[in-house]
This record gives sequence, structure tokens and C-alpha cells, in this order.
Amino acid sequence: MLIQTRIIILYLQGKNAERLAEALYMVEEFDGLAKLIHSIPEGSNLLHDIGDKFVSVGICEHAVPAYLRAGK
Repeated sequence: MLIQTRIIILYLQGKNAERLAEALYMVEEFDGLAKLIHSIPEGSNLLHDIGDKFVSVGICEHAVPAYLRAGK
């Protein structure tokens, strides 16, 4: 198992959404990152950060829901 996969599993088990988002972004697992949006409470700053991550790679269709849930 790749070290990146093990790290993602650990962050999932530990329910550390911030670290999980960073790990998913680093390994370019954008589908997983998009799914994470719906498990983060509305208004969270993390949603804005995830939106920024999607914009940085040109995936605006996932950035919009993140920004909308962030409310900013």
C-alpha cells in the first residue's frame, strides 16, 4: 500500500478533515475531496480552503459548492 493511501486512511479514521483535505489534494484525489465538502459543517473556513484548492487546478464545478457552503 502506498504511503499516501495509508495517510489518507489514518486521517479518515481520525476524522481530521483539514489534514484529509490536504492529503487528498496532494495526491490529486479530487473526487474524494469533492465528497468531503458535504461532510464539513456549513460556514467552516476549511470549505473556503477546499474551494481555493479546486480553483488552483481549474476545477470550478467543485469549487462553487465549497464556496457556497462556506458562505463567503
